[in-house]
Amino acid sequence: MSCNEIPLTCPPANRCGTHTTVWLNLTSNPSANDGIVVTNGCAHFVSPGVTDDCCAWRTNVAVKNCSSYLVYALGHTRHQCAYAFCAGTEVPCPEGYGSPNSDYTPGCEDIDECATGTSGCSQLCENTDGSYYCRCNDGYHLGPDNHTCTVPWWIILLSVLAGIVVIILIIVSALCILKHGRKG
Repeated sequence: MSCNEIPLTCPPANRCGTHTTVWLNLTSNPSANDGIVVTNGCAHFVSPGVTDDCCAWRTNVAVKNCSSYLVYALGHTRHQCAYAFCAGTEVPCPEGYGSPNSDYTPGCEDIDECATGTSGCSQLCENTDGSYYCRCNDGYHLGPDNHTCTVPWWIILLSVLAGIVVIILIIVSALCILKHGRKG
C-alpha cells in the first residue's frame, strides 16, 4: 500500500493543516477479499487544557481494498471547525520554518521574519536558523518585550537637565541685558 492512506491510529493534533483530524477506527485495512468495509471515522479533537479526545466525533467511512490502492467513501464532516480527513505522512514544519506545502513537510525552510516584516522589531532585526532576535541602534536599549527599543532613562534626564540649563542661560542673559540697558 502507499503512504497516502488515512491513518488507522489517532494522529497528532493539528495534522494536515486541519484542527480536527479524522482517522479510521480499524486494526488494519481490509483485504481485497473483504469487499467494502464500513467503519467509524473518528475525529481527533484537542482543546488545550480542556480535552484531548481521539474519537470526539464519528462519521461513517466505507473502505474497499483494490489490491494496489484503497478507495474511501468518506462521510460528511458536520462541524464548523476545520474538521477533515487526512492522508499521507506530512507533518507540520518546526516553529520558525515554512514550506510551499502549506507549511508541512517536505521542503521546510527557515522563515526570514526580518525580511517578511513579521518580527515586530522596532529597529533592527537579525534572522537566525528557525528564529530571529531584535537589536537596537546605538544609544537605545531593548525593552523587556525583546522587541521595542527605548531611550535609556538617563539620556532623557540629561535632555531635561540640558533644557533647564538653556532656560537658565536665557534668563541670565536677559537679566544682563536689562541691567546693562539701565546703566547706559
